[in-house]
Amino acid sequence: MVDEEHKKIVGNLLPELESEEISQLLGYSEFRNKAPGHILINQGTKDQNLYLVLSGDLAIFQKIRLDYGQIVFRTGAFPGPAMVGEVNLLLQNERTATVLGVSEVNLYILFEEKYKEMEVNDPQLTIKLMRAAAKRMNGYSEDFRKRMYRGILDGADNHAQALQRFQKWFGAWKECPDALAAKLFPDYEGENISFGKG
Repeated sequence: MVDEEHKKIVGNLLPELESEEISQLLGYSEFRNKAPGHILINQGTKDQNLYLVLSGDLAIFQKIRLDYGQIVFRTGAFPGPAMVGEVNLLLQNERTATVLGVSEVNLYILFEEKYKEMEVNDPQLTIKLMRAAAKRMNGYSEDFRKRMYRGILDGADNHAQALQRFQKWFGAWKECPDALAAKLFPDYEGENISFGKG
């Protein structure tokens, strides 16, 4: 029996899924309550577990090595509700960060074995879940790109300075002639990224 409040929270996390599909997904998943300090994901592991966090605060840490010395840094923090682990659900790579429960965390875990079972028994649900995960990944990528562009353009007072700042970070850029731009993007105005302090 799926808790209706849990189902509502997961429905808000995954609006692409219908009510019955959310029930099915939670049926494949296991509800857990984790104490503060519990590590949900370890950087470098290769599992495909998906975490549907109902409540609790999470922090993300990464470890890198520079000249054989280690650096561990906190790259982010966020509260539940949240979906965590969707990147590896799709890519099956090494985990790129460690996720720590800073407070008590209530969540559902879709373990890798159950995910594989869902792939066989409920392929339509699996496809919808994968699309939802891909949509979230694309959203993260777009948010990062926009923040990066804004950071690069911060302080540019005109178009020439903005172009110069982009060239510093991305290599030589040239302005595109209007005729070529019209051919490449006939029906697309382009995204406006404001620069300068005004």
